[in-house]
Amino acid sequence: MRKLSIFLVIFLAFGLAQTAEARPRRETPEKLYDQGLRQMKRGYYDEAVTSFDKVRNHFPLNQYSVLAELRVADCLYEKADFISAVDAYQQFVRLHPRHEELDYAKLRVGRAYFKQANRIPAKDQTYTEMTLSSLEGFEDRFPESDYLTEVFEIRGKCLVRLSRTEVQVGDFYFWRKSYTAAQRRYADLLQDYPESPVVPRARYRLGVCLVKLERPDEGEAVLRQVLELHPDTPQARRAERWIGRVEAERTGGTSDDAGAATDGV
Repeated sequence: MRKLSIFLVIFLAFGLAQTAEARPRRETPEKLYDQGLRQMKRGYYDEAVTSFDKVRNHFPLNQYSVLAELRVADCLYEKADFISAVDAYQQFVRLHPRHEELDYAKLRVGRAYFKQANRIPAKDQTYTEMTLSSLEGFEDRFPESDYLTEVFEIRGKCLVRLSRTEVQVGDFYFWRKSYTAAQRRYADLLQDYPESPVVPRARYRLGVCLVKLERPDEGEAVLRQVLELHPDTPQARRAERWIGRVEAERTGGTSDDAGAATDGV
């Protein structure tokens, strides 16, 4: 009997051990979330989304469920599914307007739009404009955000791209001698994109347009601004020749440099 009892104890212990091994480990939201992060880091984005979805579906009231929403958006972004990523980030912003990672979600919306923007200024720049719109007021809402530098960098690239588009439209009219339309474009550029690298070119050609439109006093004033604000540029040298031409015509004389004034940049 004693041997039988010992045998039964061993048998039961072995059976319990087998049952414990067969029993699946309990999935917790934290473990599932960490699993999704590891999968995402390795580039297994679909698998990561599955893990994050389990967190959201099985533990909807847990803090990791909210984070999982954001990570799903990240996976879509990394897969270059930028349209879906924008939708996911924007939904996160709507549902969690006070979340500590709200600035991150707003930044990623802007980045997703910017990724879709055409890099060629002459092409449609709708997504460039949407990038700027999505990041408008970011520094006012998140003055201490760690992403401010990146936001300023993206915004700066957008402004340069849009200003190049504007100056090309102005040049289109300029070379076709449609000086009224060109003048309007250059003036708008100077007002909307005062820090753009194409400002010297736009200001110079604005001055030339005004001269061509028989508004020599206004044109000369703008050309003198070129000399003052952009002294070491090719446009400054050309502006100086145009000023000489205007002064010569005002006094009824001629200027040898007048014929040499060059509009090309």
